[in-house]
Amino acid sequence: MSLTKALPHRLGVYFTERFPALVYAPFSVILYVCLSYLVQLISKVEPVFDRYSIAGMITAFFFMLLIRTFDDIKDVDLDHDIFPDRPVSRGAVLIQDVYGLAIFSFSVLVIVNVWLAPASIWVFVGVMIYALGTFKYFFFEELHIRKPWVAMITHQPLPLSIIFLLIHISLASGGTYESFEINHLYLLLSFALPVTAWEVSRKIKAPSQEIDRYATFSRILGPKGASAIPLILYLISAGASAFLAHSLDLHIGYYILLGCYLVFVIFAYGRFIAKPIPERNILKNVAMAYTALFFLTLLVFVFLAYSDVILGL
Repeated sequence: MSLTKALPHRLGVYFTERFPALVYAPFSVILYVCLSYLVQLISKVEPVFDRYSIAGMITAFFFMLLIRTFDDIKDVDLDHDIFPDRPVSRGAVLIQDVYGLAIFSFSVLVIVNVWLAPASIWVFVGVMIYALGTFKYFFFEELHIRKPWVAMITHQPLPLSIIFLLIHISLASGGTYESFEINHLYLLLSFALPVTAWEVSRKIKAPSQEIDRYATFSRILGPKGASAIPLILYLISAGASAFLAHSLDLHIGYYILLGCYLVFVIFAYGRFIAKPIPERNILKNVAMAYTALFFLTLLVFVFLAYSDVILGL
């Protein structure tokens, strides 16, 4: 594909292949709305939709876009060698386009949070400093490149930090900045850890699937040791969500479905741990399915339990 393609076309390729906007936009809305209502129910305040709600949805979308551009910029040379079909590698998107998207995303995040969510601005500043630190390898790039496990440890808390920010934007909604309680911590772990588990799972390979120069958890810890990490994260998340469900007095059906999802995950990961071959490496897809089902189930049961409050009846 020619480098002379117009900018709208190049951006269209990027938002189709590297960051599907038609997927991430509704996901950002659903994620924040679900988080926001849960935060406010935990705080025992009337759920509201205000400027902080708008800020939260925009923040969720553009933070995910910012992190995607960071990854593409950092890995541009590596991608040219081992992923030649990616848009920047094959010339369908210019690296300058990705820099432009990163700058635009950063600018939107700053403007939106200063203008629409001033009460939670210091949490935003802290999370943004951390995100920018991951882009610069916390100014220890040589160490991170020489020891990939350091990069993985320092970068994996990103989903946790973004969810933490979204919870605080929700706490500031409604005119009164509510306090962060233990149940908000359970909510944070419930939402962030499955996403982190998915991030880890997509970097677990069978030995024959490993690619030279491409750092994976399985290359560092072995496929069996690496597979144990997301399993532990899922168990912690499930435990936190069970405490949260008990606090919110959700129907017993929630616990039953959560248990069924966990059995499925344990089977899939255990099967790969027992014999780490490519045919059994469906961990990324299992992680995506579990995360989607978990979020949807929690949302449905919260709605069933609190429909009058949520709908303002």
